[in-house]
Amino acid sequence: MGRRGRREKRDEEEIRMIEKAMEMIEEVGFERAMLLLYEAAMRAERKEYQEKHPEDSSNGYYRRRVKIFGKEESVRVPRTRKGGFRSKLLPEKWSRNREVGEKLLGILLSMGYSRATAEVILSELGVKVKDEDFDEFEENMRQYIEAINTSPIEESVAFVYLDGHRMKIRTERGVKIYTLYMAIGLSSEGKKTILYAGVEEGVERASTWAQILKLLVGRGLKRPLMFITDDLSGLSEVIQSIFPQSDHQICLLHLFRSLRRNLPRKEADKMIRFIKAEKERAGDYEETVNRFVEKVMELGKEYPRLKFYLTAVADNASRYWAFLKYPSPIHKHIYSTNPIEAVFRQIRRQEVNNMGFFASLDYALFSIALVLESISSRWLKALPAFSDVSYELQLMARVKFLTQN
Repeated sequence: MGRRGRREKRDEEEIRMIEKAMEMIEEVGFERAMLLLYEAAMRAERKEYQEKHPEDSSNGYYRRRVKIFGKEESVRVPRTRKGGFRSKLLPEKWSRNREVGEKLLGILLSMGYSRATAEVILSELGVKVKDEDFDEFEENMRQYIEAINTSPIEESVAFVYLDGHRMKIRTERGVKIYTLYMAIGLSSEGKKTILYAGVEEGVERASTWAQILKLLVGRGLKRPLMFITDDLSGLSEVIQSIFPQSDHQICLLHLFRSLRRNLPRKEADKMIRFIKAEKERAGDYEETVNRFVEKVMELGKEYPRLKFYLTAVADNASRYWAFLKYPSPIHKHIYSTNPIEAVFRQIRRQEVNNMGFFASLDYALFSIALVLESISSRWLKALPAFSDVSYELQLMARVKFLTQN
């Protein structure tokens, strides 16, 4: 077909589209027709985006108000699981200082400021915001958390960190205790990913972790080499029941804190020095476990009143030294829950700034989303220590899960 033929075909298609639009206008009226066309155009944009990014699946719609031919309308805006899509038809978020304004808005809302107060503060800083900006920010934060908790999990996840953070949140019944449950994945290539972030009322419970782990299984977590957690009662049994072939590492830093709480200061310091020396030695797993148990039991003879506590420590010996089963270059990344602790430290700062509690559950979630967004943006590069051991870790996974269907 020549150039003239292609132009004629394009003209015919445009005429058919115009005729369909005119029929729609006659059927539902001009304003309704324009709204439907606006929404259809955004759906077409999302389809085109997903052809280039098939990993970012559809995630329904959210409502926001936009001006169409001078009239404000409530439209259904398409969204994706990972939040990478944003329609070009939507107005700019900010009239000026867009990026700075968005961050300031997030900070103000997460600190519990009302929309009206946040609008006044931003206005004084030269940033103009409207109701739809607040709506979009809040929806984006919810969508971000939802994407974290529903996106498929890559098969390459080798290590999973689990930990809970106690939070105080103001409710209609007063200030209540909530727990932020968080799971972070570390792939055999050394890349970190947030696998789960959810807030539940009450203290941290192993039973809640059981539900979360089952959700992770449903999203694709099949063969993690090892879980790294604190010493929460019942958590080892939960992990064993759902992932019987995976190892379990109890954070050594949590052990240090436990020793300082329960032992005389001199003995705690001595025990911690012994553990650090063994960690640096990075010797044989079974030999290290045996030396550790002997050391703990010797301490039990010296302090009979601590026998129950020290027996429990000795019983967990295999879990304190599970990281020694893996290549020494990555030990520093898998002996503690440090990646999650880094997230919790930033959230604690927000709590301190808010007089020790969050103004509402929504504001707590906004704070969490902002922290996670900031931290995950720094996790784009793989940890260098994994470059030489990635293939070895993959082989270990194949051997460990050889009999798993």
